[in-house]
Order: sequence, then structure tokens, then C-alpha cells
Amino acid sequence: MKISKKSDYALRALLLLADQEPGELVSIRRLAEIADIPRRFLEQIMLDLRGRGWVKAVTGRDGGFQLAVKPGELTMGQVVRHFDGVLAPVACVSVTHYEPCSQEMSRAT
Repeated sequence: MKISKKSDYALRALLLLADQEPGELVSIRRLAEIADIPRRFLEQIMLDLRGRGWVKAVTGRDGGFQLAVKPGELTMGQVVRHFDGVLAPVACVSVTHYEPCSQEMSRAT
């Protein structure tokens, strides 16, 4: 499976934020530079991540972004599913959109 640029860039930015000291803000310019992400594209991604409640934005001259959740509370799967949709190649192995497959072994209960 190949993930989109949007997911790739979001994961890069989130990993950088997760590596910061608690409460430390990272400017959009610095995030874009360190993660090698086009700034305009990163701005859109960060707005989306803020809307999900995963990052917090602080405005002003000394503002920037920080994680709004503990790093252990957010998975790569959640991020990729948000931007790219279902991860599973077939429905019977999907965690979030499971549907039985004709060749699937019966589930033990």
C-alpha cells in the first residue's frame, strides 16, 4: 500500500511535534523546513490536524504548533485513515470497515 503525500507530510509534522519538549511551540516555517514540506501544503494539513484536535495552534509572533494529544494516544493508522481512508486491501481484514469475505475462515468466538 502506498500512502498519499498528504498522509506522509502529516506524519512527518506530527513526529516532529511529538519530539518536542511539552509546551514547546514549533513555527510553520520551521516545521516546513525541517520536514521538507512545501509550506502552503503544510498550512492546509495543519489546519486539518487542528480540526481533528490532534494539534494546537498558538497565534502571534512567538506562536506555532504543538501536539494537543499525548504522542501515545495517536496512531499512524488513525492519521493515514483520516487522510487516505480505509487501509485494508480487502474488507475481511479491515479493522474499521470489516465485512466477511467468501474465502475467509470462520471466526472463532
